[in-house]
Amino acid sequence: MAVVSHTVVGQDASDTGAWLPGFLRSSAFFYALRLALSGSLALYAAYFLQFDNPSSALVTTIIVASPMRGAILSKSLWRFLGTILGCVASIMAVALFVQSPLLYLSAFAVWTGCCSYISNLLRYFRAYSAALAGYTIALIGFGDVLAHPDTIFSVALDRLSVVSLGILCSALVTMLLQPATSENRLQADAMQSLRDLLGLLAIVRDGASEEKILDTRRHLLFRIASYDQAVEFGAAESSEVARRANAFRQLFGLMTSVTVSCMRIGERLQALSDDPQTAQAAACLRRMLSGLIQHMPDNAQELRRLVAASSNMRVELGQFADHTDCLKSLGLVNLLDDTARQLRMIARLADPRVQKIRRVRLPLWRDHATALRSGLRAFLAAELLGLFWIYTEWPGGGSAIVMTAIIVALAATADNPSGMMKAFLQGTLIASVLSFVLVYGILVRMDGFPLLLMAYMPVVMLCGYMQASGRHAALAVSVMLFYAVLSPIANPIHYNLTGFLNSVFSSMIGALAANIAFMILVPPSFDMSIRLATLSLWRGVSDAARKKVPASHLTWEYPQYQKLMRISARLPPAGPERRRIGRGSAALVLTGREIFKIRHAIEHGIIPVSARPAVQRLLSVLRRQPQCAADFADHACREVTAVGGHDPHLLRTAASLAELHMLLLEGSRQVPQS
Repeated sequence: MAVVSHTVVGQDASDTGAWLPGFLRSSAFFYALRLALSGSLALYAAYFLQFDNPSSALVTTIIVASPMRGAILSKSLWRFLGTILGCVASIMAVALFVQSPLLYLSAFAVWTGCCSYISNLLRYFRAYSAALAGYTIALIGFGDVLAHPDTIFSVALDRLSVVSLGILCSALVTMLLQPATSENRLQADAMQSLRDLLGLLAIVRDGASEEKILDTRRHLLFRIASYDQAVEFGAAESSEVARRANAFRQLFGLMTSVTVSCMRIGERLQALSDDPQTAQAAACLRRMLSGLIQHMPDNAQELRRLVAASSNMRVELGQFADHTDCLKSLGLVNLLDDTARQLRMIARLADPRVQKIRRVRLPLWRDHATALRSGLRAFLAAELLGLFWIYTEWPGGGSAIVMTAIIVALAATADNPSGMMKAFLQGTLIASVLSFVLVYGILVRMDGFPLLLMAYMPVVMLCGYMQASGRHAALAVSVMLFYAVLSPIANPIHYNLTGFLNSVFSSMIGALAANIAFMILVPPSFDMSIRLATLSLWRGVSDAARKKVPASHLTWEYPQYQKLMRISARLPPAGPERRRIGRGSAALVLTGREIFKIRHAIEHGIIPVSARPAVQRLLSVLRRQPQCAADFADHACREVTAVGGHDPHLLRTAASLAELHMLLLEGSRQVPQS
């Protein structure tokens, strides 16, 4: 739930308050201050409007809080929509099934499972909205509504009202106190990533070690992938970012493409340099690459120089290809030509002065198998705990189900669900102790709203500071959230120690049940996630040969990069397994552009009639069994070379076939389809 900020808010205060301690001048402290202010405002407004459960408004401000302004606005919108959907589902469930506890419970479990499934197919706060719709039915439908079903409309309306109040208070504080910096920050991120990308090409040109290239590439890939989140949130607060959102995503997608290609370029350069017959060609191509790298832009005004340099390099590569028939050299020419073409597009997309940018469809990869496991897990957790509640007639069973539904739904959307589950369990324990101290050690001795805030907000500020600074962020969020949930700040406050302890016990049982669901019923498996992603990569290779050639290759590559990032995130930080699977997966991602080149050559009559059957057989095998197509690519390459003569276009097509043969061979060896 913690969001990494790309904006530095409050940094200007360091110039005027240098005498203050460092943490008081940090952006994390200013975030914690804004969080406490929005929570205090929501709590006061809820008391003023006479809501029965004012703490729910505070919980809303905690949930939608983020160090990024755009993230708050985006999450607020999707939380509101998810709450509406959950309220409607609650009303329908009560209307249809409340007289049959088993049917009512089953309807709730099915709804929770479906929402968990959908949340895993979505991204960012759209996913959270689906998860929220799943557990809102528990918040509304497992309280007094079971005994008084005729109150469902008023309870649902009260829930929607208090959530809306928390959203409004959080948005108001955000708009007034947090500056909008997304557009400038994204532009700066794009320029810095472009310089880092050219720096990676420089170490590839200089023949750096494989370990250094892989390490640099991995860090750059993860940083580029994080910018998609910044684009999503920036579009929520800036109309200019919203207008350029597709251009920014194209930009970062192309950067990913060049980054993935760098290892291949380095290997080809080294192989040509080691061969005395091609050493001169390698030196010539290295000089061309150096000429491109030296135009590294320091600012947006210099991007047009990079555009011109990329165009000039493509002309030089074409002239070089006209005077050689070495397939190894032509394979590197193709790689460098792709890189120059992509860098030219990157420079144009990064230039804010360029107004006309063609919109490209960038589809998302949806992992239905993992989503199904998540939905099944949520269904089983809700159904089994509900049956336990019904047959034991446990009075606190409803509260336990609510806690289980919340934790399972939120953890399912996390990158590391096991770590999130552990943080939720620890957070529930810590929050229980803090809530007891607050209510029965402090509040019983105080009177008045100001003293309530003085007692309540220090914990919120401390957890907010930990969240924004990245120190145990998941634990900080869970403590802050359950601290607000477990503290009985009602209107008026009732001091009932027995009821409080029952609520804490129910929450602990719910947290334990959620952990059991994750660890025993349907445990998450990184190995299975990797296998599913690599299997999907092989299906992507088949799609490249089977489906219509897209207007932009990025349309095919974009979801493949998402699979590659999923694999990279699930692999161990280092070791032979990471290198093996990482290299094989990257090879499969690069096959698409070679397949599209071959299909283009067939459609435009570049391949002679005599060699066309071999190429058609290759494409046929790629459509059905891509893991068996390496030998067919080699055969097609020999057929095209035999009739190629000195036609540069045909020889470059043969080089693409040779490159495809090596990529498929490496992919089938490193990540076999299973």
